[in-house]
Amino acid sequence: MARRSWTRGVGGVLVLGTTLMTQTGCELIVSADRSQIPPEGTGEGGAGGEGGAGGGVGGAGGGVGGAGGAGGGMSLECTVAADCPQGVNACIVATCTVGMCGFQNAAAGTPVASQTAGDCQRNQCDGSGAVVGVADDSDVPVDSNGCTEDLCLLGVPSNPPVASNTACNENGGVICDGASACVQCLTAAQCPGQDTACQARTCTAGMCGVSNTAAGTPVSTQTAGDCQVSQCDGNGATVMAADDSDVPVDNEPCTSDVCTGGVPSNPPVPEGTSCGGGLTCDAIGECTGCVTADDCPGQDTECAVRTCTVGVCGMSNTAAGTPVAAQTAGDCQVRQCNGGGQVVVANDDSDVANDGNDCTLNSCSNGVPGLEPTAPGAPCDDLGGTLCNGAGACVECLAATDCSASVTECQANSCNTGACAVVNATTGTVLASQVAGDCQQRQCDGAGVVVTVPQNGDVPVDSNDCTDDICTSGTPSHPPTAAGELCDQDGGAVCSGTGTCVECVDSTDCAMGEVCTAGVCEAAAPTCSDGTQNGNETGVDCGGPDCPACPTTVGFHVVRIGDGTGSLNATAHAVFLERRDQNGALLGTVSLPTTTSGSNRPFTLSGNATTEGGLSRSANGAYVVLAGYAATPGTSGVTGTASATTPRVVARVNAAGNVDTSTQLNAAFSGVSVRGATSNDGMEFWASGTGAAATGGVWYIGLGTTGGTQILASPVNARQPHIFGGQLYGSSGSSPNANVFAIGSGLPTTTGQTATSLSGMPTSGASPLSFVLLDRNANVAGLDTLYVADDRGTGAGGGVQKWTSNGTTWTLAATYVHPGNTAGFRGLGGAVSGANVVLFATSASGSGANDVVRFVDTGAATVTGTVVTTAAANTVYRGVAISPN
Repeated sequence: MARRSWTRGVGGVLVLGTTLMTQTGCELIVSADRSQIPPEGTGEGGAGGEGGAGGGVGGAGGGVGGAGGAGGGMSLECTVAADCPQGVNACIVATCTVGMCGFQNAAAGTPVASQTAGDCQRNQCDGSGAVVGVADDSDVPVDSNGCTEDLCLLGVPSNPPVASNTACNENGGVICDGASACVQCLTAAQCPGQDTACQARTCTAGMCGVSNTAAGTPVSTQTAGDCQVSQCDGNGATVMAADDSDVPVDNEPCTSDVCTGGVPSNPPVPEGTSCGGGLTCDAIGECTGCVTADDCPGQDTECAVRTCTVGVCGMSNTAAGTPVAAQTAGDCQVRQCNGGGQVVVANDDSDVANDGNDCTLNSCSNGVPGLEPTAPGAPCDDLGGTLCNGAGACVECLAATDCSASVTECQANSCNTGACAVVNATTGTVLASQVAGDCQQRQCDGAGVVVTVPQNGDVPVDSNDCTDDICTSGTPSHPPTAAGELCDQDGGAVCSGTGTCVECVDSTDCAMGEVCTAGVCEAAAPTCSDGTQNGNETGVDCGGPDCPACPTTVGFHVVRIGDGTGSLNATAHAVFLERRDQNGALLGTVSLPTTTSGSNRPFTLSGNATTEGGLSRSANGAYVVLAGYAATPGTSGVTGTASATTPRVVARVNAAGNVDTSTQLNAAFSGVSVRGATSNDGMEFWASGTGAAATGGVWYIGLGTTGGTQILASPVNARQPHIFGGQLYGSSGSSPNANVFAIGSGLPTTTGQTATSLSGMPTSGASPLSFVLLDRNANVAGLDTLYVADDRGTGAGGGVQKWTSNGTTWTLAATYVHPGNTAGFRGLGGAVSGANVVLFATSASGSGANDVVRFVDTGAATVTGTVVTTAAANTVYRGVAISPN
């Protein structure tokens, strides 16, 4: 928890740094802290900042400035941070505050520009002004080698080889050898082509080649009886040579088996030669005469069978295409009869071989066997492997994700050359999973074990404003802060010194006229003459039941959009609350936050959304309340942002100018305008705006929470909510609720509420925004007088409308118009002052400069307005409300 240092002065003056705020004059005085300006010779003394209201205060400012004189004249060191010296590294950022240069540390985790590609690290800020490196496993070391992996493991780079047989395309190679090189082959079978009887593929040192069989070597496949020998020519080809010993044996007794110069023939034997069984050969080589087929010459085969018909021998040939019994399985061939009694060989692509390898695919193509590896990742079950590697091998893994060994946070599975392994993170590696606020850091010990070491930067945040969050040698503690330090919890404002937030420690913490008793401010006894507001006095020595009445003055707060430096448009703009007296004199300005600080979110509004920026005074009079966007200035099209990423924010500001923007609506008014908010006591809020049926209307939410509940869905286009007489009211420009209406009963917080329009008011055509309800007629019970700001032009009925009620029906009694033009009004705030009602209204003028007009309703038929202030160039006024007390 960040500690705040305050000093309490005499008379209720709070000092924070160099900013003073007094209760008596409500005047903001800013002076420079000269001890923070580096000594640089005898340069000009700084002025006291803005002199404030009155020469006396200005003079005091000049005194602090040194040489400024009355009002001061300090020479500024800078106007923007770019004018200042830059930090020693990217994590120390130059700042320019009140014209003085300084430094602030960039938020922890902010990346810096200087990075080393491929080191598995990310340079970022540690929040204390130093650049540190943290593990970034997405910053892999790319070595441009297709046969290595680019890995980061818990911030450590490596390039291990991929599994052997992984496909690649480098230096003429096509597969990885498992040792980081891309080669042509690991085995001869991976080389292109097919082995033959005369030529075999080779793989030597990763290079493909061939080995030719010696010339003259016979091949295994020969055709018997063709008088030829099939042999190798020494160059890998098969050639035919004459072989007269390879005679054509036809098994016929009446023919000779002869080779002549490599030409086969079966000439007939001399006629009359015996062919057995009393049979003789004729002149054409036939053995004539038979009783049975067995008497005929020759031998039966599967493709030709001897016959004996009427004493004449013959042959019966088997039909062409009939397979014979003798086959070679898996050779993509079929041996069959040709219809002429011969056995021939034909292609059979269904005769596929099976090599028993899950990671290869056997095939036949036009009678030629083929073998291809299956795709990487195909399942297999061989030699302990489960996945095919795409090169015909069954391995354990292709990537680390294929490994499933149980590992700790300090270990990781890895895959190296198809085998799984467990790798330990290096010693001191900081783990991503940490226990916030335990003063410890979880690290790796280098052996895969998670250990904890003291980390005094991991302080235990207890969200108590009145305790410190401390680590001491790895032990967390929450000692109480000093008594008197400021806090904002449990309704308290200062720390008691015992760890609790109380209203007061001593009477200087209380308002004038109050004393501190047991941490609570209580009214002191009134005196009516001691020059101090005490007891039940409502002013200094006046008001209340015991003292004379106080003179009545009415001041107001008005919402200003823009700082005057640029034109107003649809982007997000800074928002300010100006506190002015009833004559328009500026008493102070509150700047709503533009960045996240602690629980406070940024608060901005669109520069040209005319119905945004409605302002309401809480029912207890202690706060003014408005709604906007959790976006930084310059956010494009802020009205159209999604509330899930740009929540709608409720701002609460008290009389001292303290701002709370910790309340966020992350589902309401998504993609459209949030318009206004109100509160009963600063702890509960009702916000209004437009949107879809489930996101528009009116929402309820508690202080400091995120979410909210939609209590009113119709009308979905709600404008400004207010609370009067313990009842929640709203306004809308959509029919049938183009009027002022009650929302549910009392102050509802649940869904399903209905809008009940005030009887007698129009249901369409009107354009009401803010309004004021008062009890002015003693003869009518309850609230009977209504003032409504309508932003139509005066010719269409716009202006500040006054409505009165007889107890059942409301009637338009008068319309107050701008004294200088025909513009209507949008913002409206009012209060009873004596016998009159004082109203302050902001004129409707688009996104250009506009006015705050004061009307005093004395009961006369005609009321003339007075312009009390006009918005400066490039700014615009929106909502207005009576100042809180």
